[in-house]
Formats: sequence, C-alpha cells, structure tokens
Amino acid sequence: VVFLSGLREKAVVSKSTTSCAPFPVFGPEDSQYLADSLGQPLIKGLTEVASKRPPDPIKYLANYLYTYEDDPSNQINGQPKVLEQTFTVGEDRQLTAPPPLPVEAMVREEGADHEEDGEEAQVRRTPEPLPTAFKPTQRDEFGQMILHFAMARTHGRNAVFQLLQEVDCNIALRDELYRTPRDVAVQVNITENVEAIDKYVVSLAAIGELDKLRELLVEGYDHILDARDENSTVTEVANERNQTAILALLDSINSFEDKRERLHRAIRLASDSQVQEMLRSNPGLALAKNQYSRCSLHIAVLNQHDSIVQHIAQKYPQTLVVGDNLMRTALHYAMGVERVETLSKILIQAGAT
Repeated sequence: VVFLSGLREKAVVSKSTTSCAPFPVFGPEDSQYLADSLGQPLIKGLTEVASKRPPDPIKYLANYLYTYEDDPSNQINGQPKVLEQTFTVGEDRQLTAPPPLPVEAMVREEGADHEEDGEEAQVRRTPEPLPTAFKPTQRDEFGQMILHFAMARTHGRNAVFQLLQEVDCNIALRDELYRTPRDVAVQVNITENVEAIDKYVVSLAAIGELDKLRELLVEGYDHILDARDENSTVTEVANERNQTAILALLDSINSFEDKRERLHRAIRLASDSQVQEMLRSNPGLALAKNQYSRCSLHIAVLNQHDSIVQHIAQKYPQTLVVGDNLMRTALHYAMGVERVETLSKILIQAGAT
C-alpha cells in the first residue's frame, strides 16, 4: 500500500479518507513487520516488472520474490541482505535528521563528474544514516510524536518547557497534516504552549546549541526568528550571551530559506543548469526541507525530471535517506508516479534501498 500510493505534492490525507480506502490500513506493528520482511524485495521486484514489462506481471513478480533469496546479489556471506533502513512510521528520527555540520556544507558533493547510465551502470553503496544532535523519538502511523499530543492540552506552570528539555527531540518534525508541535498549539489556541516552545528555542540559542538550531532550519522549522523569552527575542538573547556563531546562523536564516525556495522552484521548472549551479554554490540546500517536509530529491521525483533526479541522487547521495513527514524517501515517491521505471532505476543505481 505504501509503495503504490499515489502522491501529490500538496495533498493532505485525512483519517476519514483513509478509512474509506479500498486497501487495508495496517497498524504500526504490522507496517514495521511488512517493511522489514518485504520492503526491499518488493521495491526491487516492482522495479524489475516495470523494466521488463512481462505479459503476465503477477506471475513474473511472484517468481521474482520466490527466487529472491537464491540470487547471489541479494546475499551477504550466503545470508539474505537485511535492509539498512526500513520504512516504518514509528522508527527513530535519527535516520533522517540533518547532520550537525555548517548549513552550507551539510551535504558532501560526490567528486565524480560522470553520470552513470544504461544497463551496465554500477549500483552504489547505500549512504549512511544521517546523524542528529537531538535524541531519537518514536512516532505513530500519523507522524505524531509525544509533543504533538502534549501541545493539544493545557499543563501546569513550566511543565511544557520541562518536557521539551527532557525529551530533547526535534520540534520541527511534522505530522501527516504537516503540523509541527507548535502548529498544533496554535491550532487549538493554547498560547502558553506556543510560548513554551518559543522559550525552548531561545534557550538553545542562549546556551550555544548551534547544531540543534541548524537541524531545525534544515528540517523546515519556520519559527526560529519568531522565538521570544518574555521580553527578549532570540537574537537579543544570543547577543546578550555573546553567542557569535548563533548570531551568524540567525542572520543567515532568511537568505537560506529564500535560496531553498528558489531551488525548489527551479526543480519544478526543470531548470537543470540553475539547479546544478545553486547546489554547487550551496550544497546544504540539497537536504533543506519545505513546509511539506520534502527535500530537493522528493520534489524532483514528484515532478518526474529524470536528469535532475539523477544529478541530485548521484552527487548528493545523503538525500536518498531523507524521509518526509511520514518517513517516505524519494524511492517511495518514485513508486507512486507515472515514470516509476526510469526514476526507480536511477535512485537504486545511486544507492537507494
């Protein structure tokens, strides 16, 4: 169901429409089991079917899955390969958070200038999971973590701020409706919870948590500069504490967000040269997410621009392991668009699993 679901860039799926779907909706445990046991074989099998176009695709896929473990290319030391990453909505966010590096150098550009193509192209090694400065957190099948639920309720004095410090998770993570915990608090009109989150952001700046603020920015959190602690803004607090690195980051936020939007617009317009130039000048933009939790590779796949997908996937391979608000990678997106055959082949050859 996950692999074949149609994707639309600005679609919002509600629980009510999910209940009416003609396919079964699996719970978190069932989804994790299916992803762990069938995720990689199904992706490879569907890619093979799309490539070969056999007269009986069901029988072809069945035979492929039946002989999957007998194929030497799917084994390591005689044992079936295990997915390095599996798509489960409740797994640790550690797999997809941006690394604690300078914003403009978060993504390493591959040195090879050649573009791999054709049947003989070599499949690259899957990129390592991206590190995170925050603690991992569990999320349910709707992308919600404990903070989403906590922000929808009133609490005692300083209770929310203490909770934020204790769980120490990425407050930029969005649920299936693309809401951060702060957005939930705004939606239910609980001002004290909004203020507590802003106070937490200010505290990160005050104690010099540069890596965490960078992650919030790259994850698409759009309320860093709005944060206040009583009568002081986040910039004023950083200035009072002489946090020069934090001040430099805060000063760069508007410019970074503008470049991210221009990059995503260039991808949608299929402007190859502009995309390549922007990423060459600012490689950190490759990982930057928009308000729908999609990075440059997600958007390139959704718009089915083969050359841009190939460029990003091969030169910025960390984007292959970036998940959206429901932990879906670019390869999951490829399974829901018309050009699934071409796009999935490009991604798998670049190292996607």
